[in-house]
Amino acid sequence: MVGDVLALSELPRNLSGESVAFINLKNCIAAVTGGDYRSFSEICKVPVHVMWSLQKLVPKLDSLVTIAARLDVPLTRFFESEASLKTWNDAAARLDSLSRQIVLSHEEVRDRLREALAESPPPRLWAVAKRLGFKSSNPVRRIDSDLSTRIHRRFLESVRSGEQPYKQTIPISQKVDFRNTLRSELGKDRPNSLAEISRQLGCATPRQIRWRYPDLCDAISAKLKGLRARRLETEHDELNRILGEDVVPSLPEVSKGLGYKSLTMLMQNHAELCALIIARRKQQRVDALTEIAETVKELLKSPSLAVGEIFAVIEDQRRFFRQTFPELYRQVMAKEEEALHRKRAEEIEQAENTVKRVFDEIASSSTSVSNAEVMRRLPKGSYLWAKNVARIIRTIRAHASSN
Repeated sequence: MVGDVLALSELPRNLSGESVAFINLKNCIAAVTGGDYRSFSEICKVPVHVMWSLQKLVPKLDSLVTIAARLDVPLTRFFESEASLKTWNDAAARLDSLSRQIVLSHEEVRDRLREALAESPPPRLWAVAKRLGFKSSNPVRRIDSDLSTRIHRRFLESVRSGEQPYKQTIPISQKVDFRNTLRSELGKDRPNSLAEISRQLGCATPRQIRWRYPDLCDAISAKLKGLRARRLETEHDELNRILGEDVVPSLPEVSKGLGYKSLTMLMQNHAELCALIIARRKQQRVDALTEIAETVKELLKSPSLAVGEIFAVIEDQRRFFRQTFPELYRQVMAKEEEALHRKRAEEIEQAENTVKRVFDEIASSSTSVSNAEVMRRLPKGSYLWAKNVARIIRTIRAHASSN
């Protein structure tokens, strides 16, 4: 954040409009690495993308602080209008030998490339780049593409002429007996695929073994094709048998029964039969739902059948029934409410008869009985709720007082 503020602030500028900090930084890079921003970023431990941005933007304060600490110069030196090139040369001279050897200058790299061009046998370009401390040959090509191309072409010419092999390792064909391995695979009842065989032999692709032993590879491929054709024919017969059954299982169950790990492969191998199975399953679902609807309609005609018994008969859940048959579900709920009201009326009537019978027994006796004694004498039952009994007692007393 401080760096952004400093970059946007009004710094001293020269006649061309460049900031003094930017000019001093360019002079510093020129003195340390000869103007190579990438080498300067590695020496001063500043990210490469920051160094590339310094070519067009005003440097930020955090980058200048890092560079000043690495070169052991005051930070204010970057903002002095009269900072000479000698200042930065002195700073570059103070760097230790290790830091100076991190990256060579472009001229030193070109000298090393000229020396490599004269070597015998010719080295590989990436080996030369590795000697110079680079991870790949791309930086060397950027420094001098002409010398790099000449080194590479000279190495290829030496390989073609037989002066040196392209690879110094022992060929894989000398380590593994390809022919016996392929023959043993061909003798199996179910050989492995060429891709699996090539992986076992250490080859990247089957192309290497196909190029050396085309006859054995063609025989293995033909045997695998024959096995696959017989397997598909057996699966075709099994699918036809499944379609002939009254109840067709689901496609995932069929795939699992045939030994497939993925349903997609079954549908690719037997697209038409799978489409027929899906159509049969849809028709089975329609028929099952129609049968459920007819069963429920017949059950609704019975006045004594409870709603719980309806769901038990159709063996389905309440939520599924509500979503699939909304109109029938409303009829079933109305039937349930009607049954509840009828049951409640029967319970109240039974409770009234019981209470009246107890009161008749009490009235025939000469002793007075309290409400607690009345409740104690009443038989226990689900229909004898306290609120029902209390309402019945009030009703009987009201009739007694009026008579």
